[in-house]
Amino acid sequence: MTVIGAHDMVKGAIEELPEDISVNIEQVGSYTPDRQDTLSELTERQLEVFRKAVELGYYEIPRKATHEDIAERLECAPSTVDEHLRKAESRVLRTLVG
Repeated sequence: MTVIGAHDMVKGAIEELPEDISVNIEQVGSYTPDRQDTLSELTERQLEVFRKAVELGYYEIPRKATHEDIAERLECAPSTVDEHLRKAESRVLRTLVG
């Protein structure tokens, strides 16, 4: 299920659920009701990393940027870039393939 609302409201609603109902939060981010594109499936951070990867040429052939290059520009660890790109790629591909 998708739940939309302010952080405090959603947190309060989760706290009020019966104990036998488990909650797994998969994504948190801004909600834009009219946005229907493939990238709308990404979290804000995944989208930021994905866009930076494209901008720096990570998806060019031959590749013009590495995880290290992207991490340096975003001031984070290369392992963080790797994780965000893998999750973003997975979501985008699932959306495209169905």
